[in-house]
Amino acid sequence: MIVGKNKLADRKQRDLLTLLRSIAWARTEESCLLALGTLRDSYLYKDNQQVRAYVEQRWLAIKEKWCRAYVPEAFHVSVTTNNGFETMNKNLKAFYLKISASVLLPISLLKMLWIKVMVHV
Repeated sequence: MIVGKNKLADRKQRDLLTLLRSIAWARTEESCLLALGTLRDSYLYKDNQQVRAYVEQRWLAIKEKWCRAYVPEAFHVSVTTNNGFETMNKNLKAFYLKISASVLLPISLLKMLWIKVMVHV
């Protein structure tokens, strides 16, 4: 079945998504460039002008915003929501609940942790 604006069959859409995810999950710039080369060498990219234009203009032009290789080293928060504060709050709660089961932290330490988290937002 052919769907989407690039008129790709379901299987080809999944293949393209796999290639884009390999770029997104690359942890170093070198591995990002290797994954990018794999995408550009693929039949999906080479044989379809619409796919090339879409990928280049929509995704690769801003790869620094979605590829892990370009995320600052100290910032390792997995974003699973579209609200950054929600994500930070979720992570802080998980951290607090994990450590509060064994040790009760002073309020001042929790405040310092919260300030540290908020600096990265």
